[in-house]
Amino acid sequence: MRVDPAHVLGIKPGEAVVIRNIGGRITPGLLEQLSLLGRIGEVAKEIPGGGGEFHIIVLQHTDCGITRLAGDPAMLAHYFQIQEGELKQKAVTDPRAAVAGDVTSLQAIPALPGEWLISGLVYDVATGLVEIVVPPAAIRTVSIALDQGRSSGLSRVA
Repeated sequence: MRVDPAHVLGIKPGEAVVIRNIGGRITPGLLEQLSLLGRIGEVAKEIPGGGGEFHIIVLQHTDCGITRLAGDPAMLAHYFQIQEGELKQKAVTDPRAAVAGDVTSLQAIPALPGEWLISGLVYDVATGLVEIVVPPAAIRTVSIALDQGRSSGLSRVA
């Protein structure tokens, strides 16, 4: 199932930069795109996408097609450009753990501006609810609650 993040988040054209990929995951290709986006902002002397702040939202959804590739570790390792033994940390079958892990990965990149905001969300395709897994905060000060019991709750998306 393909989920349109602009629709899920109620984003209108021009309000945000949306970068999509299979599984909504942080991959080397996506990191290259973020790097280029940051550089464009530097050269243009403005925040990418306009507005007063830049917010990275890591968004995944339940029933994602990438979960059907869990039985093909060679393909997934190639996609993430890692060794097959490292796949468990990618949490391909658990969108909440995957979102939290991807936010942590982004926080560890010193090239990303510390003032950028980051958050992690999971959209439940069955209920239409968006769960906040990692609340919005500056990229260098986010603390992540990995257990579901400490997540920030659910909200209805129109």
